[in-house]
Amino acid sequence: MAVLQSLLFRLLPDTNQILISMGDANRSMLDFASTVGMFLNLVTVRFDRPSPKSKFSTAIKSARNKVYSSLEHSAVPLDVLLTELGIDRSGTAAPIFQVFMDYRQGTQERATFAGFKAEAHSWHHPRTGYDISLDILENNDGNTLLTMQLQKSLYSQENTDLLLRTYVHLLQAFTADATKDLFIGAPTTWPAQDISTALRLGKGPDQALQWPQTIPHRIDQVIADHGSEIALRDGGDRSLAYDEMDARINSIAHALLAAGVGEGDVVGVFQEPAAEWACSMFAVFRIGATYLPMDLQNSIHRLQTAVTTTKPKLLLSDGTTADVIPELGADDVLRIDVRDIKADEGLGKVKTVAKPEGIAAILFTSGSTAKPKGIMVRHSNLAVHNEGYSASFGGGELERVLQQAPLSFDFSICQTILALYDARRGHHPCLGHPSEFEMWFKFNREQLGKCKQWRATLLGGEPVSEQLVSEFKALKLPNLRVVNNYGPCETTISAVTGGQIPLDAAGLGPLLAGKAAPNYSIYVMDNRGNIQPPSVPGEIVIGGGAVTAGYLGLDAATKAKFVPNPHDDSFTRNSWNTMYRTGDRGHFCPNGSLYVEGRIEGDTQIKLRGFRIEIGEVEDAVIEASNGVISHAIVTLREAQEKFLAAHVVFSRHYPEPSRQDFLRGLQATLSLPNYMRPSIIVPVDTLPLTAHHKIDRKAVAQMPVDIGSGDQSAVVDGVPYSSRELDSIEFKLRQMWKDIIPMSAGHDIDHESDFFHVGGSSLLLVQLQRLIKKNFQASPRLNELMIASKLRDMVSIVRANMSLPASDKVEKLFCLVRPETDTEALVAASAKVEVFAADLSQPNLTLSKRDMSFLSSNSDVILHIGANRAFWDDYEVLRPVNLESVKELAKIALPRRVPVHFFSSGSKRNYSGEREGHDIYVEKADEYRCQPPEDGTDGYVASKWAADSFLLRMAENSSYLLLCIPYADA
Repeated sequence: MAVLQSLLFRLLPDTNQILISMGDANRSMLDFASTVGMFLNLVTVRFDRPSPKSKFSTAIKSARNKVYSSLEHSAVPLDVLLTELGIDRSGTAAPIFQVFMDYRQGTQERATFAGFKAEAHSWHHPRTGYDISLDILENNDGNTLLTMQLQKSLYSQENTDLLLRTYVHLLQAFTADATKDLFIGAPTTWPAQDISTALRLGKGPDQALQWPQTIPHRIDQVIADHGSEIALRDGGDRSLAYDEMDARINSIAHALLAAGVGEGDVVGVFQEPAAEWACSMFAVFRIGATYLPMDLQNSIHRLQTAVTTTKPKLLLSDGTTADVIPELGADDVLRIDVRDIKADEGLGKVKTVAKPEGIAAILFTSGSTAKPKGIMVRHSNLAVHNEGYSASFGGGELERVLQQAPLSFDFSICQTILALYDARRGHHPCLGHPSEFEMWFKFNREQLGKCKQWRATLLGGEPVSEQLVSEFKALKLPNLRVVNNYGPCETTISAVTGGQIPLDAAGLGPLLAGKAAPNYSIYVMDNRGNIQPPSVPGEIVIGGGAVTAGYLGLDAATKAKFVPNPHDDSFTRNSWNTMYRTGDRGHFCPNGSLYVEGRIEGDTQIKLRGFRIEIGEVEDAVIEASNGVISHAIVTLREAQEKFLAAHVVFSRHYPEPSRQDFLRGLQATLSLPNYMRPSIIVPVDTLPLTAHHKIDRKAVAQMPVDIGSGDQSAVVDGVPYSSRELDSIEFKLRQMWKDIIPMSAGHDIDHESDFFHVGGSSLLLVQLQRLIKKNFQASPRLNELMIASKLRDMVSIVRANMSLPASDKVEKLFCLVRPETDTEALVAASAKVEVFAADLSQPNLTLSKRDMSFLSSNSDVILHIGANRAFWDDYEVLRPVNLESVKELAKIALPRRVPVHFFSSGSKRNYSGEREGHDIYVEKADEYRCQPPEDGTDGYVASKWAADSFLLRMAENSSYLLLCIPYADA
């Protein structure tokens, strides 16, 4: 009993009192000693947590005295006590106690009866509802049979085996030497073999590094070996071979050096995601400076924080960002627009001077405060991670990596390096948050199902939902691998490999994160820093060569989270002697895979749409902004159509109640928080629920309603009191769209000055709003325009500007060939000149009837063909129906009346023509056109465009009606 209670207190560090029940034969009176019958009663013994410095002998005496004391009162049946005390029963759990111990006296495993020897082969214990049941049976020969049972609904067989081993381990530790009276806290909790197993499972392969010690040196090697091969291709149809990329990196590096940027200086790269951005990043790496990604998708406040915290020496901008720089508070920072950096072949090669211990990049967490933490990533961290990833993920059939992650997200660096670090045909995935892929499925599920060349997807940053896995399964792409990934930015992108999600399984089991990646070590620890064995949860702590240098300018936070690694292994002997405490809870499965359970209870950090948010600091910001008006604020994560933050606040008793609603209306605008951290709703309450320890019960608050109601029952913040001027028709319709998509929007007083993000909007909801605007207003504003113009009045101006595009009097009729099942209501409503025909570019005759084909041929004066399947990852045979066969069908319409055809081709074909400079060219004869791509169809998009060009040119050699437009990326 003393060992059992010691074990339980070790497993329940926050519990100071436990109850253990014992079985009592209830035959203490001699009158009943010979009576046949069932007199069993249950006796409950209460134990208080002993001091770790108390002796084990004291624990034995205390347990003995408590048991004897309880047995003195065992005559009263437990059921009578429960009835008299009014304690509720349950069909699923025992009342009062959940641990049962049965020390069976007089019953033996082996016995002699009537001259025969009997031995029990199996025991059938009662199937009671105790969480833990320990059965002890002593034999005459001194052996003891221990049987432990755990609730199957709560524990696995591995848990049961481990707990019994641990009980025996403690029993042996306390009794091994009768001359030593150990302190109760002296023995280790877990058996040594289980700790050894945990350390073995958590250590990734010890991979000797073969690459140079920094990524820029590795890229130099690849450039030297694969100069003529394609390295980068962006959405602007620009392609760069490795030698072209090297030349551009060199030009940018020379410009940085000429501006006085040196090793260790911070360079902010503030550009749109394109080939120029990648070249800028590698130029910063090459000269030994520190790369600071700055993304237009982030709020101005967040960008200001990055500039203020890092104090960059220079900002590299482009045409899309130059106008925003004045808002960043960077007046004293040097600026270079990459458009002004010209190629100069006379410049010498800039030597790569990056050092392994140098800081390669500063990446900001997605937001634990109004001033997010800047994580300092060393060059050696990137090298260790990417070389290990290259070895563990394996080869495949693809040579393209989709770069779609926000530039401020650590995945963006990973995506670019993955595509370039060895120039081989690599099996590389597209990487992203689960919520990002959920948005893909929500808005473009049909097109995703056509991506036959899609081979791999790596998910990370937040938990993967069952719904997302179901969406991937529904694609039925036979070669697609979906891999669950885990690893905070503080440990360089990803700490695990191999967490593949089975898409062919009937059901969905636990989504495992995978096993420790090469040169990573993963530990699961209790709150005292002790290693937990497999199957036992604890805090996930990560070590190895990719643990970063800590937080910029935050020594206390760095010291708390980046701690020395006390475990002696090959990694620590390699000077990789720091561990990062993630604050995540998880455990190792018996096969070595890591299962991430979520955040540690009591830790208030959550993830919302991929952003890490420290709830406690949002609460502090609310209280600080109130200037003493609000005494308590508790923020919880809620979910309606989308996830959002809700705040419950308690006003100071001195603040007049009639003024509280008006006060909350203005509070939102004063919060010094980025938009994604602002509560969507603030609800006033009289009191907050408390735990038994008189602390605020966050779990109870999370269950409190956030219904907005009406009148003065609650306050919903929109930033500014409602304007008296009435809304016009466009303003009214746009406001209604806000209300339709924003969760918990009922009751928001949305007026001209209301901010979309202040009333509960988010970047994901803004995508939905953009779609509604296109549908209802026949306008196509860009997403970043809507993000900047987030107030209703500014957003209306953007919509109006997009609606007022000039119409040409020269156009009498516009025939539009549109895919079937497309919503054409907005298109038709845009002008009376528009006439829509349902057509499928991939089908014969474009699925048009003979009558429609004849009508279009007779009434069209110009054919403008800009439709295409731009899936760069698909091969020629997949793209041929849309990109070539459709051109032949349009030629049938053009031929009878020799209608001019304006065909938009691809400037990427110049990669196969030997040309490196130029503008749009117009070609009239086939023999003037020599840009043939590879015949094996691997560059499918360019090959299909080349085939269409060739067809039209040959058809038009003896006529003058066809105009072929070949756009170049730099035109």
